[in-house]
Amino acid sequence: MKSSIFSHATHASVIACLVFLNGCTGDVRDLSEPVEASRLDLATLTIVPPEGALEPLVINPGEQVSFALTGTNSLGQSLAIPSTNRRWAVSDSSVATINEDGLLTGAQNGTVQVSAMLGEERTPEFTVEVEFGVLSGVSVVADTTELQPCLAQTFTAAGTYTDPSNIAVSSQRSLFDVDWTIDPADSATLVAGDTPGSITVAANTSGSLTLTASADGFFGQATLTVDSSLESLSIPDAIRIPANESLQLVGFGNYTTDDANQAIDITDGLNWTILTGEESASVGNTSSNKALLSGITNGPAQVQAACGDISAVTQVDVVDPITILSAEDDDTDIGLLVGGVARQLNISTGSSYDEDDDVTNLATWGVQGPTGVASVSNTGDTRGIVTAVGVGTVRVIATFDSASIEFTVTVR
Repeated sequence: MKSSIFSHATHASVIACLVFLNGCTGDVRDLSEPVEASRLDLATLTIVPPEGALEPLVINPGEQVSFALTGTNSLGQSLAIPSTNRRWAVSDSSVATINEDGLLTGAQNGTVQVSAMLGEERTPEFTVEVEFGVLSGVSVVADTTELQPCLAQTFTAAGTYTDPSNIAVSSQRSLFDVDWTIDPADSATLVAGDTPGSITVAANTSGSLTLTASADGFFGQATLTVDSSLESLSIPDAIRIPANESLQLVGFGNYTTDDANQAIDITDGLNWTILTGEESASVGNTSSNKALLSGITNGPAQVQAACGDISAVTQVDVVDPITILSAEDDDTDIGLLVGGVARQLNISTGSSYDEDDDVTNLATWGVQGPTGVASVSNTGDTRGIVTAVGVGTVRVIATFDSASIEFTVTVR
């Protein structure tokens, strides 16, 4: 009977605990966030709008945008703060809603203030306008339209949206899906910018260019003027590189403006090519591998960096590849016992051990450290066998083809 009463009491307690926890489910973050804020030493919390967004941020009903968070600690240092599973809020949920991951959805015309909290820290409010509009034009936004040859400049596109019920009411908004062209077509290199709807332009000739942004059948243009201030280029001289290695090159443009000479890194704006020796080396010329020089096989090559008619050439000498040595099982910490069994150390070429590339018997073996701790064989088929002599720690080093690998041998 006592057992039954205890069972019922325990059951009731469990139910009560579950009810309590269930009632607190919505407040879990209230318990965890103060700990997180304290750990971060959080001093300020700020909303980060979508990349490339204009101010104010205006969206159509049904359109979605994502917000992120950033912050600083008490020392003013920037903090990386996850924006998901946060207490996001909007001032009027009939105009727009926002989920716990910072995804805002427009509902109907109006204005809302977006905010978020982490612990006791609240962000300043960020204004979002929800306003139905139809794209009626595109324009190119730029800080300047004056360019220097091969010096990259970023441009963004903005759309004009018109209220169908009142053609006089319009707003300028961010555009994230834009096609870009340049005229003349070969007068500049276009590379997608860091933010959606942006483009980076590096002109390779002086004169006048036309940059065009188009979206949904609308287009906007900007006339760019490129001066002739580039005097010369400079790139690394007399490069020596192993056949299995890569090297990031850098190109500087020497500009003359207002009677002053200035050297500027314009690597990304230059056209990089191999003039001679394509069988020995290659060089990248796309946004992902710009000026990345790679050795292929032994031999000479010439690399050229050019901006229009101005160029610089350097000689490249591709030499034997650097050998990489690896230990069997990636085990370079060896433990032995005095009077115990000797240990065979095996090595191969390559980034991980491969029996087919084993060079144990071709390597030179030696010991560095206190005498009388361990010995290693350097003769015949016994090369690489290490034997314990006395208590202590030494380094066993194997060398092959100018490369070496080190083992730490501890004898107990």
